[in-house]
Amino acid sequence: MAESGIMKKKLLIMLSALPDTGSRLIGFLTGSRYSHASIALGNEPENFYSFTLKGFRTEHPRGLLKKGYEPFPCDIFTVDVDERTYRKAENMLSSFRDKKDLYHYSVAGLILALIHIPFVISRCFFCSHFVADVLEKSGAMRLEKKSCLYMPKDIVKLKGLSHIFSGTVQEYAGMLA
Repeated sequence: MAESGIMKKKLLIMLSALPDTGSRLIGFLTGSRYSHASIALGNEPENFYSFTLKGFRTEHPRGLLKKGYEPFPCDIFTVDVDERTYRKAENMLSSFRDKKDLYHYSVAGLILALIHIPFVISRCFFCSHFVADVLEKSGAMRLEKKSCLYMPKDIVKLKGLSHIFSGTVQEYAGMLA
């Protein structure tokens, strides 16, 4: 419970390094071990949401156990939010899920963010832009720069995050089982 006596809710942020060429390239270009960011609601820690080259995606860490992917690192952080902020984030994620065919991955946005040029196309995101946008628009966090400039390594620096897990996505999935 928070000091005011109001029960806090949590949003979860997963930063990971997927074992693919694109992720390795992003890690190299940003000088970070993280190349991917996703977000989950605290009451659904098995469903993370993000953007990949295929667009908006629901990512299920437990599904990786069945697919036999090589283990890849992740760190999970939480941010405490009030009920109103939590509902806003929940509504945003629900809207993305319901209208996922309208959203696309922003290759141009990612490339320009790498050189610190803000660029937004309606309904287009890359993973960390999406996570930063949800955090900002839900009211969970105040950002120090435009959401479209956030790389996974920038998200870890946000004030107010609590680090709760470090290991592999597969280890995290095993904890959920």
